[in-house]
This record gives sequence, C-alpha cells and structure tokens, in this order.
Amino acid sequence: MSWDDIPPEAYGVIGALVGALIGFSGSVLAIVLTPRAQRALEEAKLRSARQDAMHKELLVRIQTLTADLASAAHSICWLSWAAGHGTLTKKMITEYDRELHLILPKIIGGVGAVASLDEELAQTAKKLHDEIVGLDANIGAVTAGSGTDLKTVAEELKDVHPGAYVFATETLYELGDAARAKTNKLLEASFF
Repeated sequence: MSWDDIPPEAYGVIGALVGALIGFSGSVLAIVLTPRAQRALEEAKLRSARQDAMHKELLVRIQTLTADLASAAHSICWLSWAAGHGTLTKKMITEYDRELHLILPKIIGGVGAVASLDEELAQTAKKLHDEIVGLDANIGAVTAGSGTDLKTVAEELKDVHPGAYVFATETLYELGDAARAKTNKLLEASFF
C-alpha cells in the first residue's frame, strides 16, 4: 500500500491516531520516568542533607576541640609566664596540674570525634594534640619532683613559654585553617 492509495479523507484520522499514539507514548514515559527522576532527586537531596549534617557536626567538634586546646595552651602559657616573671607558686603548679587533668581527656575525646568524621582533619587534630601533650610533658618533667626548689622549677619552666606562646598564637590556628579549606572544598563541589 502506498500513500497514493489512501483517500485524503483518511489523512485527518491517521493524523489524529498518530497524535494520540505520540500523546499516549509521552504519558507512558512520563508515568514510568517521572517517579524514577523524582526518586533520584530525593536521593540526591537526602545525600546532600546528610553531608550537611555531618559537616555541621564536624565544625561543632572542631570548635569544641579548638576551645579545649586553647584552654590547655592558656594554662601552659600562664604557668610558664609566671615562672619567667618570678611569680610562680606551688599553688599555681597544683592548680595547673588539676586543670590539665580535666582538659586533656576532653582533648583526646575531641581528636577522636574529629577522626570519626574526617580523616584529613584528624591528622591536624592529632598533631595539635601531640604538641600540647608534649608541652605538658615538659612541664610535668620539671614539676614532678615537688621537693625541687621553686626557683629551679621556675628557671626551667620559663623555657617552655616560647613554645607554648607559638602554639597558642599560631599553631592552634592550623585546625581552623584546615577546616576552612575543607568547607571551601565542599562548597565548590556542591555547586551544580
């Protein structure tokens, strides 16, 4: 059969049938594909929401860890500054020891919390932990012998101050810098 054999009156009917077939096919495709597309969109939204929630939690953990590290650094700076300025007392040493016994477990926990959320930032957090523990160990080595003359202790402690000061004013910011870089990387990756 050729087009020439079809009466012109049938063209309208054929056109209507072809249009109906196209419309029907479009409807079937919409019914089949729209839920899939919707599901994919919902899954993408869910992944994004989870990523946002984890990132917010990571930032909270970093803020807490940074505050704890700063607290320890302040205590170390305060004690070593007092040693260098002739105002060190045994009571200050005892108070320092008490403060660090309270804050070091928080720092260890903070490093663990950051590590559970981000491996890259965990390395920076662990480095800062190791530095603050090293500074505390230096103080502990000097002050462990409570029978030691306070002037001798003060003389040795004042040497800790420069390292503690650098930690408090420079090194501590490494964690914030690393977190900011991570945030910027996530923001760049989230643009469509």
